[in-house]
Amino acid sequence: MKRAVYILILGLLFVNISCQNNSSVLKSDEDCNYYNCDGNEPFFAVLEIKISRTSETPNPIIYVLEGNFEQANYIDTIETSFFDSNISEITYTVPLNHNYTLLAEYFRANDTIAVLDKQFVHKKVRTVCDSLCWKVHNTDFDLRLMVK
Repeated sequence: MKRAVYILILGLLFVNISCQNNSSVLKSDEDCNYYNCDGNEPFFAVLEIKISRTSETPNPIIYVLEGNFEQANYIDTIETSFFDSNISEITYTVPLNHNYTLLAEYFRANDTIAVLDKQFVHKKVRTVCDSLCWKVHNTDFDLRLMVK
């Protein structure tokens, strides 16, 4: 009889614990941080291209290529001479989920200096509470000359 009472008490205790409202575990909208959440799925990326502009190398030419440099497909040429000479960062829009190689050619006296940067530009999604949040990765291209 005692054993049956213990089993009954344990059974009721188990049912009581398993049926409790877990609202403290569930997040409310107040607990969710949507600050960096972009709910719109991106299909394009804006590349941020950093370049060097000095009196010796004022207007590099930038080539935008899709793929690895050795087997890349030419997309476009950016003539920096059309931009204000104070601008050292240029933006360029491309479709997502591709490898991009950017080549900058700097001309100094009789020399041509080439700078390459390559990235796989893609999107990722994460869940914040009940929303999907999208982010584009690998959009920074550094084509600046190294100063010695």
